[in-house]
Amino acid sequence: MKKLAIAILCLMSASVYAQQKNFYGVGGLSCEKFVDSYESVDSQKQRFLDWITGYISGSNHQTESQWVYQPSSDIVFVLAECKKAPRKPLVYILNQLNQ
Repeated sequence: MKKLAIAILCLMSASVYAQQKNFYGVGGLSCEKFVDSYESVDSQKQRFLDWITGYISGSNHQTESQWVYQPSSDIVFVLAECKKAPRKPLVYILNQLNQ
């Protein structure tokens, strides 16, 4: 029984690992860091906002559909979702916004 449980755990961790992607810059940081930076007088805030617009531009370049970025309403959404899931990377929340 122990061997079966270990085998299942190994398979589960392998599938999670296969789904992970590398993101560079502040978009790979946690939502908690984004929220903290956004809500304080922090020099990182502009880096996050610049990364978001660059990520959206890159996404538009890669697909036929165009992601229309509306900074005021989209940032409100991203902040709210990040507060619900502080450990998730910022890029995960952005991908939810684009669905």
